[in-house]
Amino acid sequence: MTNVLRDALDILHQRGWHQGDVESKRNGGVCILGACGLAARSESEFGWAFAHEPEGKVLMDTIRELYPERYREHLDESENIWGFNDNEETVQADVETVLDKAAVRWEERV
Repeated sequence: MTNVLRDALDILHQRGWHQGDVESKRNGGVCILGACGLAARSESEFGWAFAHEPEGKVLMDTIRELYPERYREHLDESENIWGFNDNEETVQADVETVLDKAAVRWEERV
């Protein structure tokens, strides 16, 4: 069975991580939602639709647990995932940790 979160982590490793936009025009790096959207083969270029899928909710819950200071209750799933990626304190290792832990949680649910 495919694990979109694990696939997104693989995409991030292959293409590199990017902040500030879905995809870097310079080197092809992608943000967390861009990687998830590509992994899910989402019709939404930005991965917005993915954020509202069950896997997206697991990802958001993982962000909330690991980095509560970067989570905002008044934002929806996609805005929280995007906001975490673009937070000035977030580094690639944080994004990789979140995707890895969320992937494990998803595997435990299925």
